[in-house]
Amino acid sequence: METKICKTKRENVIACGNEKSKDDFYKGSSLCKECFKQLNELTKEYRLAYSKKQYKENKEYYQKLGVEYRENNKEYFINYREGNKDKINENFKTYYQENKDKVQEKNKKWREENIEKHREYNKISARNDRKNNPHKYRWRYLLKNTLEKLGKKKEGKTISLLGYSPIELKSFLEKLNEKWFEYEIDHKIPITWFKAETPPSIVNNFNNLQLLKKGINSSKRNFYMDNVSTEYWDEASVFIKEEFLK
Repeated sequence: METKICKTKRENVIACGNEKSKDDFYKGSSLCKECFKQLNELTKEYRLAYSKKQYKENKEYYQKLGVEYRENNKEYFINYREGNKDKINENFKTYYQENKDKVQEKNKKWREENIEKHREYNKISARNDRKNNPHKYRWRYLLKNTLEKLGKKKEGKTISLLGYSPIELKSFLEKLNEKWFEYEIDHKIPITWFKAETPPSIVNNFNNLQLLKKGINSSKRNFYMDNVSTEYWDEASVFIKEEFLK
């Protein structure tokens, strides 16, 4: 077995001086792995400070190198992100919590310097979200439309005012029709039949919702009501305007 003695001529660097197997040394190093690790730990802060200083003094150069490297290794980064989504998200959450003010200030500065890009990003993001989560927008619209027709302002959270979440609405609509997103959500008892003080949860109770094609829904308007269950009618009729109870 080949051996080497751990030694160094560098000032302020300590070598253990022990004779060890060559496998205990990094290639080309006269320090054994254990002493090399200790040296790395001792010089860690110095090297970090030096790297920051170099980056600060040559920021544009290093940023250019980074852009070129990412461009030349796109496939690697795409595969890495796809295979490590949970790890990346967790690391980002941890970093954000530890550097919240710094991140927010950086994001604010970027938005101020890239107003058009930020607007375009928001448009694309909203379009993708609407496409991928139509139930969230139907859920919010149900409340918005109800409050407007009742002449009321929003006072509280949507989930509290409607009495159910976007996921619960989606589950209900899917039971009515798997392709529910191709239809409009109609109120069997029109919204305008209800008194202004009616809780939105009564107006938008699942028992009062149905799916209709756009043309049919438009022609119905507020001229008539469709059949509702006896239990729901007993609860809702208390809030319906007198002229519609005749």
